[in-house]
Amino acid sequence: MFDSQLAIWCFRILWAVGAILLFGVAVIVHEFGHFLAAKLLGFQVDAFSVGFGPAIWKKKRGGVTYRVGCIPLGGYVALPQLDPSEMDAIQGKNAEPGDHPPPPPVAPWKRIVVAVAGPLGNVVLAVVVAFVVYFFSTPDNFGGVGVTIGHVEPGGPAEASGLRVGDTFQTINGNGVSCWNEVTIECILGGGANGGTNGTLQARVLRVEGGKFVAVDLELPVVVTDKDTGYAEIPGVEPRMKCLVGSVNPGSPAEAAGICKGDQLLAVNGVDLNGPEDLIARVNAAGETPIDLFLRRYRTGATETITLAPRFDSEVGRPLIGIVFAQSEAANQPWMMYRRPSLQLSNDAKSIFRILRALFAPRVKGEAKRAAKGMGGAVTLFVVFWLQIQAGLLQTLAFLRYLCINLAVINLLPLPVLDGGHVMFALVEMVPRRKPSAKLTGWIYNIFAVLLISLMLILVLRDVWNFNRLFRRRHPSAAEAAEETYEGQSTEDEGRDTPSTFQPTDSQAVQPTTRQPEEGAEAPE
Repeated sequence: MFDSQLAIWCFRILWAVGAILLFGVAVIVHEFGHFLAAKLLGFQVDAFSVGFGPAIWKKKRGGVTYRVGCIPLGGYVALPQLDPSEMDAIQGKNAEPGDHPPPPPVAPWKRIVVAVAGPLGNVVLAVVVAFVVYFFSTPDNFGGVGVTIGHVEPGGPAEASGLRVGDTFQTINGNGVSCWNEVTIECILGGGANGGTNGTLQARVLRVEGGKFVAVDLELPVVVTDKDTGYAEIPGVEPRMKCLVGSVNPGSPAEAAGICKGDQLLAVNGVDLNGPEDLIARVNAAGETPIDLFLRRYRTGATETITLAPRFDSEVGRPLIGIVFAQSEAANQPWMMYRRPSLQLSNDAKSIFRILRALFAPRVKGEAKRAAKGMGGAVTLFVVFWLQIQAGLLQTLAFLRYLCINLAVINLLPLPVLDGGHVMFALVEMVPRRKPSAKLTGWIYNIFAVLLISLMLILVLRDVWNFNRLFRRRHPSAAEAAEETYEGQSTEDEGRDTPSTFQPTDSQAVQPTTRQPEEGAEAPE
């Protein structure tokens, strides 16, 4: 027992170290872009640092101090010709008196090249990783959940609003959607009313009527299920998903019929399945009457039809065939949507641009506030990296690519302290051919440096609060469990419906995932 617990903690420590190292790769590549361009253009380079704050390791070579800071929230290259004294609030002093003579000024275009070289380094790494992911993967690793409706709760608010099984979302609040992650994002950003209460969204769906596609405009309800994170969804609605077998219960009708882990269930009694909820409904309707189940074998890819009779389970109060649906969350993550490199990169950019537009150019009341509420900091980044490492090398590399594109886009924002700020000041100097006041520039940079550090600290504190709350929800104390049981809630049943791997909230984990029901648990089939 002790050895197994020790092994688990050793693996967790290794995953944590791996998460830090992978984030360090993204930072090092970014800073190396600045460093290489600065060297090629003849800039004076005082320091190359991964991390901020006091150095835990440093070495001086060729007039450059290479260091690792104790705060792993980024990095920098100290370039006095790009930011002579304005960055001291973040970088500190990197050159000793007499190390270098006062550097000569450099042309604005050279400063622009050096500033853009950092994000360009991230883009180059993202392109390389995208091709690695492509060549070392199969189509089965990708293809997130689409936007066709697979289940609408009978008599629910979505059905009352006109939504039907088989409808395909085209736009939500005027924004095009191509996967279920984007549907969820639109629910979070534009659906709930300001203040975290429920609201509505305007959707256009394509519906087949008389053999033709017809566009139908609907006003759909949105329910905020977590006021702290702002997570929202359309109640009682599930997308069309694959019915993949995660496991087969021993002694069940499914085992007797030869169903195996990984098999995909395609149709019941000749009617195509729209997802796990649809299969559950079909089994319920059949009772203990035998059904014809059309499936595709995982090992061979062959299709066949088998006949089995569901068996009534007194514990859950309905008939079951005895399978547990596979969790397909890896393929539902936004960084695992596409296999083709060009689509990987364009989807990454689309995701970050959607959030930026919500922050700076919202189209719906309260959209900016909800986008800000969904932002995560360094802790979220670390946790997501940690989870992807556990999921596998492919998911880890895909998230590294996604992060690189995010870093490139964010760093090009025209804000002082960021690379885009350097570009902006260089352009300002080029237009009137006059350098802005050094004193004014210094004040602007230092003010934004303080704001940036404050924002990072706020996000870290909020991450800690949210993850602590989620962990307590995942592992309630004895007193909390007793209180829940007293109130009539079964902690055992709730635990069955909880994924075995701790997951951050959808808005914190950059993008949401779709949860599949479990067979034999709260939503058994």
